[in-house]
Amino acid sequence: MQTPPGRGGIAVLSLRGPAVEAILAEAFRPSASGGRGPTGDRGELQLGHIVDGARVIDQAIVARCGDWAEINIHGGPAVGAAVLCRLLDLGAVVMPPSTAAAGCFRPGHPAMYNPAIGKEMLQVLPSAASARVASALTWQWSAGLSQLAAEVLDSISRHTGPSCHCPTARPPADATDPAQAGEAQPQAGTADGLHACADALRAAARRRAMMRRVLCPPAGRYAEVVLAGPPNAGKSTLANALLGRAASIVHDRPGTTRDWVRELALLRGLPVWLTDTAGLWETTDDVDAEAVRRSAHRIAAADLVLLLGAGRLEPLPDWLDKLRLPPGATPPATPAAVPMLAVATKIDLIPPPPDADAAVCATTGQGLDELAARIIDALGLASFHPRLPQAFTDRQEALLARAADALDAGQIDSARASLAELLG
Repeated sequence: MQTPPGRGGIAVLSLRGPAVEAILAEAFRPSASGGRGPTGDRGELQLGHIVDGARVIDQAIVARCGDWAEINIHGGPAVGAAVLCRLLDLGAVVMPPSTAAAGCFRPGHPAMYNPAIGKEMLQVLPSAASARVASALTWQWSAGLSQLAAEVLDSISRHTGPSCHCPTARPPADATDPAQAGEAQPQAGTADGLHACADALRAAARRRAMMRRVLCPPAGRYAEVVLAGPPNAGKSTLANALLGRAASIVHDRPGTTRDWVRELALLRGLPVWLTDTAGLWETTDDVDAEAVRRSAHRIAAADLVLLLGAGRLEPLPDWLDKLRLPPGATPPATPAAVPMLAVATKIDLIPPPPDADAAVCATTGQGLDELAARIIDALGLASFHPRLPQAFTDRQEALLARAADALDAGQIDSARASLAELLG
């Protein structure tokens, strides 16, 4: 697969090797001929269908280029999996992503030589689920991290004393992005120049933790937000509204949701898992009791819980109250407690209580943007900014930290070597 897993408009599979045409002869039926098509010419595009005998799996466009072919299909996960299984049945083998050749990148900027960061960018880019995250990755190659390292190298080459400066420690002004966080910009000629450069490098290394939270595995791990509350509190309706599509069944009958449903949502351009759960209530029915038990399991493992209530916030079950963090508390490294936001729902029908953290009407959209902002803030992602220098691989994080420590210790040659290795 040349595209990341998940929902999308298209998915692209690359088929390479001497058996390409033999596999396509079995799996691809061009529309023009209505049967098994002839070998395509180099550069040829053919519209047709991926088939398994008489069964049509999906419509496809096949592009041939020498000894390989590119198969373009619809972007649903089920379609991609079905086409991939068909190719595997015909003898294809899934290969890991190929690494870019060292000499295949031009510098992202005329003043930079940064093939290592460009190579890592292409390797990690399929892990970006949104344009905002992809922008953060590509910026590190064309500016961002690359420019920070290059300018620190230039500074320590021209200044062997504390007069070096670091002009890229702060993001550029961006009127379209509300986040404008950044470190204070050190000035040339100040006594703290070397340490200011070290601080900027160390800050870029620290941002690796945030990049992990906006990239899908194996590059990172998304945060999980669980919607919890009594039956008919509007959990499934709110989940669908935040997702922008109907993933959960909505019905007036209590207990419609019996098992949790988890889907990827983009909130303020950042990906999070959004998990809809069964209503929390006392029941003697075995099926409903199991549904509540599964909800409790997802709540305990969540990064953030939205406690929903229509008109009033219901008293929490004892086990859930014990999991709730006090307001303003910092989650421990191994959390036994979970951050929670009290969300009043159906505010078009019932006024929200004064103690709610957020108030929404999922059917009209009222309060959804404010809730998304509260969620991103509660997850610690509000300071994410695509135009800040930030490490997006473990290698980058380690080299930035090593260079910063060397600068603080006055070990200029060691810092220079670490930054040169970072850029490649």
